Amino acid sequence: MIDFSSFPLIFLGDTHGFLNDFKKQKEIISSVKPEIVLSEQLQETSLLTKKDYDSFLKKKRFSETVSIDEVKNLVELCRDKKIKLVGMDLAGFGLTDKLIKITRGELNATPAEKKKINLILKKRERKQLVTIKKFLGKSDRPIIVVIGVWHLRENSAILPFLSDYLMIFPCSKNNRLLTKPIKKVISLKY
Repeated sequence: MIDFSSFPLIFLGDTHGFLNDFKKQKEIISSVKPEIVLSEQLQETSLLTKKDYDSFLKKKRFSETVSIDEVKNLVELCRDKKIKLVGMDLAGFGLTDKLIKITRGELNATPAEKKKINLILKKRERKQLVTIKKFLGKSDRPIIVVIGVWHLRENSAILPFLSDYLMIFPCSKNNRLLTKPIKKVISLKY
């Protein structure tokens, strides 16, 4: 059994919906009992009080890039456990309406748009890193960081600037990080 309390940061890789990520999030959050959870999906929104949570959950829309339904389970879990839930990304992930359509596969990107998306990804990861560093040391309990699995890749712009963390992410039978859906799940583990 892993002693979660020995790590100041615990990264939980999120597939943004192609797996049931919340099942693992609930398991780890319930076990760790953190005071703070950082979430990429919440973008620039912070939920620190019951009033913040209640107001957020009454919204019909949250963002052009993330629906209330995508974050509802995590928001309700953190509310019920009185955990501060802090967004750690750019609003709308820094994307324009056209770039959102491109990232969803609705439009093809020009070379200039591909370059723009890559620049935005770098800006997002800088924001994520700054937010993580801001909260390091702000709690005696580990800080949970719920972040897209892609940001936990080998050449991540975040991880080289941090130390002493635990990463929990979905992987294939060959221990390969799952960053996109696979056709047939033979074996899945975290």
